[in-house]
Amino acid sequence: MGAQGRVYPFAIAYVSTNFRRKIEYRYFAGAGVTWQVVKTRPWVLKLSASAVHESTQFDGTMYNRSEYDGKEKISLWRGTLYMGGFQHAVYLYARKCSAAKSQTGRPDPDFRTGL
Repeated sequence: MGAQGRVYPFAIAYVSTNFRRKIEYRYFAGAGVTWQVVKTRPWVLKLSASAVHESTQFDGTMYNRSEYDGKEKISLWRGTLYMGGFQHAVYLYARKCSAAKSQTGRPDPDFRTGL
């Protein structure tokens, strides 16, 4: 099912604000690539890497890190590595339905809850 080793690019952008943290606005935008390492029923495993530019405008100028003190706006580049995997829920649901039906010859009324 499907090709393993598939590589595809992606773009990401985000805008936010946070009253409690005194962030007037924050945005980041960037690009990355995802490699689909495994795609065999019912498993999927993906590795991703991205680079984004982040810019944050604060209400204050005092920070936990002294190198940022006196600056209202902080801009930086951020790199991210990510690994994610999951089982296909539809596949698992179909297997459970099939197992419930095969034991009794008819669908189990409580197959969704497992009771």
